[in-house]
Amino acid sequence: MYWNDFAETLFGWRKEEVLGKSIIDVLSPTTSLEQANEIMKALQAGQSWCGCFDAHRKDKSILTLFVNDSALMDENGNMVGIVGVSCDFTKRQNVISVLRKQQREAEEQLRLVNRIINITNTACIVTDKNQLTTFVNDAFTKVTGWEPEDIVGKRPSQVLQGPKTNPATVKKMRECLSEGRDCHVNITNYKKDGSEIEVSLQINPVKDKKTGEIISFVAIQQDVTESFSMRKELEQAKRIVLANQLKAEFVTTVSHELRTPLNGIIGTTTTLLDIFENGTVESKEESIEKLTIILSSSQLLLALVNNIIEVRKIEEGMLTARKDVVSVDKLAMDTFLVCSPIAIPKNITLKRSLVGATKDTWRQNET
Repeated sequence: MYWNDFAETLFGWRKEEVLGKSIIDVLSPTTSLEQANEIMKALQAGQSWCGCFDAHRKDKSILTLFVNDSALMDENGNMVGIVGVSCDFTKRQNVISVLRKQQREAEEQLRLVNRIINITNTACIVTDKNQLTTFVNDAFTKVTGWEPEDIVGKRPSQVLQGPKTNPATVKKMRECLSEGRDCHVNITNYKKDGSEIEVSLQINPVKDKKTGEIISFVAIQQDVTESFSMRKELEQAKRIVLANQLKAEFVTTVSHELRTPLNGIIGTTTTLLDIFENGTVESKEESIEKLTIILSSSQLLLALVNNIIEVRKIEEGMLTARKDVVSVDKLAMDTFLVCSPIAIPKNITLKRSLVGATKDTWRQNET
């Protein structure tokens, strides 16, 4: 047996201690009988053999060897010797063992994460950095009806969005994703059967710890259709309450407004009746003034009744608006004539004055 200086360093045995001995007796390798037969079979066939096994140093410590054995053959093809080249593979093997252990642990953690994701009731979508779907959990299929093969390899928007998906919401999502920011929105998506679903959607970018580059996106979506419907019903109820309040205020206001022309008509008519009953003589101008008050009050009363009818048009969405010209002078005069019969019995003096030309007009929106 030939034993070089490196073998002394590697195994701890001096040349004189190993010469004439079997390599198996010296190194006590942990090679199994099956592996030993495999090595000898290859060598006797004139082939080389390489592989790893553990051996013992002189101090009984164990090292992992990477061995390359070749056969020495005579002219008749018989094996007369073996040349073995060994190198210490212990450190490298330890590194490989650590890496394999870490790989097994990572794979186990990944399987655990997948199990957790799949048992949760919250739909989960994972995409690559180009926003192409790579994974959806079981809850996603349960909520939306879409199978993994329906969406994997596609952008989620291609599958989930539809006619009633708000474009402004989609724009906000795209801006967040392009800028690598977290995004939370409520959006209308569509199930596989075509029905709408309101979801609360949270999207987070996943970044490489070293480079900071985005490597994927994770989206969590929760079905909020029921709460969304309840919120819409609540808003509708609030609108109804507000409409009823406005109606009540309108009725109160109209009641007050109706009293004004009615009181004008009643007051002026009463005055005329008193004149006729008492035989009082008044000028033609005075009689015309009183009849004008009755006419103006009647016209105002008719206008109020028409306004009440317009309220019905508002409710039915049939209201139209138009612009009209109003005489400020006439408006002030009509108000003065309607209120005068009410003010006189109460000893209230009314005065009418306009600043500027009395022929000025305002353009109003009349409904």
